[in-house]
Amino acid sequence: DTMDCRIQVNDPKIVAGEYTRLDLKGVGHLPQNARIFWKVHDEADTSTYSNAPYISIRWFEPGDKKVEAVIDRNGRLLCRATIDVMVFPSEKHTDTGTDDDGHTGGVTGWGKPIHSGDDDRDDRKKPRKKAGGGMTGWGHPIHKPDHTDKPRHNDTDRPGRADFPGTRYIGCYKDEGDVSSTRGRDLHGYGYMSGALTPEGCFITCARKGYRYAGLQYARSCVCDDHYGKYGKASNCDMPCTGDRSKICGGSWANSVYDVSGVHPSPVSYRGMDVGIDRPFSDYKMFDLPNPDPNLCKEACEKDPKCKAWAFRIPKPDASDYTTCWLKNSVPPSIKSKMRISGVKSKKKRTPTVIMHKQTYLGCYKDQGDPLGTKGRDMSGAAFFNDPKMSVEKCLTLCKRKGFQYAGVQFSNACFCDNDYGKFGKARNCNMPCSGDAGEICGGEWANSVFTVIDKTFNP
Repeated sequence: DTMDCRIQVNDPKIVAGEYTRLDLKGVGHLPQNARIFWKVHDEADTSTYSNAPYISIRWFEPGDKKVEAVIDRNGRLLCRATIDVMVFPSEKHTDTGTDDDGHTGGVTGWGKPIHSGDDDRDDRKKPRKKAGGGMTGWGHPIHKPDHTDKPRHNDTDRPGRADFPGTRYIGCYKDEGDVSSTRGRDLHGYGYMSGALTPEGCFITCARKGYRYAGLQYARSCVCDDHYGKYGKASNCDMPCTGDRSKICGGSWANSVYDVSGVHPSPVSYRGMDVGIDRPFSDYKMFDLPNPDPNLCKEACEKDPKCKAWAFRIPKPDASDYTTCWLKNSVPPSIKSKMRISGVKSKKKRTPTVIMHKQTYLGCYKDQGDPLGTKGRDMSGAAFFNDPKMSVEKCLTLCKRKGFQYAGVQFSNACFCDNDYGKFGKARNCNMPCSGDAGEICGGEWANSVFTVIDKTFNP
């Protein structure tokens, strides 16, 4: 069953910063249960589908490179092919290129960006240092042509601390750990990167994830956790945010830490979106979002007359991904992808939903007690179970009619009412869509999405 396979380079000259396709020849039809593995021995931006006999690859630095392909079947080696290639320096910075997912530009899983504008910086080439050096392992943001990471000499106003309702600045704290993820980091609960990072976007994200503290680092990184400070205080939080140059977003190996326990954003709504679906190709615009909310990508498409569809990258929770949005000038075929959310621009204008009472999301809170009643529950004033048409609006209406101040939706189809909440503490698993509206979140398993009901009508 062994194969005489080899790797073929399609481009006569491989240039740093440009995509190259390599094909595995001599494979034919794969035997049943056979798997193809690609291994790149140098840091690069790569993309391939599962078991694909080809790989799209782009190296960032010139020099000698090595690529290996292996075909395995139930632990038995069927084929191994290696190739050494020479990558030549680019005569000028190259921005364009399409990965095998069909999206222009982007970022690798290790934070290596694909820039969207000319950039004369050379700090990508500097090695990562534990103190004082750059943060190349976390990559560089996707920039507009006139963007830089560091303050320009002609900046007249120094960036300052963020002032956002419900937050409190704590201080500047040292960081260390893995160069490309949150492993070993001071704040390591959740994180993401953005070439358009704002403190507000980071605060909202950490609060939505149920964390108390938010950290801003190296102009473009946001990290969240319930603890901070294990490496001590720092004094180099001096870098302007990539999305708001008037605000400071930490420094090199330094977090600007904020308490965000007073921030209570609404849950992310997935109404009108295809979660786990990608629409590759037909991109005409790519940009980063200030926080990982696909609604921002959807809204950008709705506002742009040229846009017909959109796709959003779901960042990995280890701070190794950017919050990238792609806009498309046609509606490409859809494919399954766990790390994508996409959608098609609505053809008809939606009629605004008339809200009969104002709602305020308070957060995700733990519950326990009688699984069939209200005894021992966090919210025990009234309860409604197994409603196939449950939604946030319906629960708020039910609790309002019962005269309660707070409403909690749980496990997709349950509603709880009371004048108090939170005795079991905060939760982080409010992630289940409502049984009556898949675009809304209705708590989770033993977790309530809690809202305040204000008995006041208003016009939207």
